[in-house]
Amino acid sequence: MPKLTTLIGLEISKMLHKKRILFGLSFLILVYILMAFGISTLANFEQSDNQIRRAFLEEELKFYQEQLNRTGISEEEKEHLKGVIEDIQLQLDLGYEKAREIQLKRELETVNNIIADESLPPEVRESYKAYKEILEAKIQYGENSVEVRKLEYKQRLKDIEETLANEQNLTPVEKRRLESEQRELQLRMEQSTVDNQWNAFSLLLNYIVDTSSFFLPLIIILVASEAISGEYSLGTIKLLLIKPVTRMKLYISKYIALMLYGVFVFFFISVVGYFIGGFFVGFGGFFDTRIVGGVNLGREFGYMIDYSSAYLITNFRYYFQILFLLLIVMAVFIAFSMLISVFTKSATISLVATMGLIIFGSIISGIFSQYSWSKYLLMPHFDLLRHLEGRFMYSGVSLNFSIAVIVIYTVIFMVAGIVSFKEKDIL
Repeated sequence: MPKLTTLIGLEISKMLHKKRILFGLSFLILVYILMAFGISTLANFEQSDNQIRRAFLEEELKFYQEQLNRTGISEEEKEHLKGVIEDIQLQLDLGYEKAREIQLKRELETVNNIIADESLPPEVRESYKAYKEILEAKIQYGENSVEVRKLEYKQRLKDIEETLANEQNLTPVEKRRLESEQRELQLRMEQSTVDNQWNAFSLLLNYIVDTSSFFLPLIIILVASEAISGEYSLGTIKLLLIKPVTRMKLYISKYIALMLYGVFVFFFISVVGYFIGGFFVGFGGFFDTRIVGGVNLGREFGYMIDYSSAYLITNFRYYFQILFLLLIVMAVFIAFSMLISVFTKSATISLVATMGLIIFGSIISGIFSQYSWSKYLLMPHFDLLRHLEGRFMYSGVSLNFSIAVIVIYTVIFMVAGIVSFKEKDIL
């Protein structure tokens, strides 16, 4: 009797010769290239003084000049409009970066004059000194630099600490919101990069998270849907069952082969995606840190994310957390797709049914999310990765609970599929 590993190897060999795999991988790469190109283009637009930006500024200048020439506007409004026009003209003459630097230096000079005023109350002076520090950092490092962000976080942290220490009339909701923000800011102070800083690995992670609930499952299901039905349609099921191998072992070998195929797709997209991302936005990002472990507190707290139990991990570690959770989700999709394939003997029906479960399941779970029993349905737990960022739609539902629900449904689908396959007439 053939070993299980031999059967798995045969199944993988058959999968690699399917045109659907080439189509699926090509589709994922195309989507990734479009995403990388879009982000790269946006970043270049934000950082460059190009023709599009200049045309936009010229339109803005024309608009504000028309506003200034209106009759009946107050002197105060005139002065404001003149200032806006002067700033726009400065950008047109010198470019955004140089014009912004001049504006910041003017603002810094104004702040220095305010601080020099001896009649200024001490607490107000301290506030202006903190703002001065931020302006100096913007001039030295750039407005979107890590140094500027951390100074802004530091100032906000100080404000929160003072509010928590001195404000006696805070409601429980307000207090928890401030404590959560305090913890979030403390973590952001420890981060190595700012949130909008793109590199090859951060781009890859965002792509995987954004496509994990639809595109990645679709590519796996394209193959899983014909794992059993394909054998029936080609007539090869008879040849397989003539061999000294049980139907249960054959079914399990196909299931494991499909899981390994899912791992292959994940790593293939990771390697190719990293190099594509490096071409568009630059390499690196493995050891940049990100915040995970936030919890959605639900309607009572305005669906805020509670960061009290959140922590920092490197992108590299986050990558393998994603892989683990995606394997769990893939397990239930493959089990369901194979079950339908056994019942219907049709790859098309299996594909449509599984995609319907994903698409309409999300709609149904949203409709019934107000009921406590809905958390025991399978559909709300498809988007496991949202747990890592505290964006899971059900408040009070932990990651472990979601994993348990998916595992239970996977076992049910597998048992039903094996039993049905064992009883199925192959003629």
